[in-house]
Amino acid sequence: MFSFTESSYENSIIELLEGLGYTHIYGPDVTRDVRSPLMVDEVRLSLERVNPDAPLVAIEEALYKIKNYEAGSLVSKNEVFTDYLQNGVSVSYQDRGETKSNIIYLVDYENPSNNNFVVANQWTVEEYETKRPDVVIFLNGIPVVLMELKSPKVDSVTIDDAYLQIRNYMKSIESFFIYNAFCIISDQSQTKAGTITADIDRYM
Repeated sequence: MFSFTESSYENSIIELLEGLGYTHIYGPDVTRDVRSPLMVDEVRLSLERVNPDAPLVAIEEALYKIKNYEAGSLVSKNEVFTDYLQNGVSVSYQDRGETKSNIIYLVDYENPSNNNFVVANQWTVEEYETKRPDVVIFLNGIPVVLMELKSPKVDSVTIDDAYLQIRNYMKSIESFFIYNAFCIISDQSQTKAGTITADIDRYM
């Protein structure tokens, strides 16, 4: 008899997303800076691809703003990033002694195929502690969705445990959630989505 474990559930979600055109990355196979929430090289490439007429100095300024935030709460930083995601990043730069301004967009909403979609599993992130979320979706190198899965076989583990795990992640790898659009929790029988500010009863 087939045993549907948390691992096989994870793999089934990856296969589903691959079928939709996502590229799959297995975290332990990737050499990278585990302290960075972003796939920085991919973010830079995507900014150049989405904004082909923007000068490199404008791209670099936008990347700097995406990576760096003023002191404040996680929620306030997430609000700033959400504005970037929806409306683009306003930048100013010098061009031959003249100050110019531009808006650098993170996502090509007009042409979805111009974006890069990645599903990563067992993606290690290190900040106050080292954590390894089950599944992360990167949009143009930015971790916009985090999924926490629980085994449908284990009766003592529920979707509530997945929610509590995400709340723990928000303390341990806080910077990762600056870029979060929404979180998904699932034990196969139930699957719900919510934002970083949502209580469990607000997940839908």
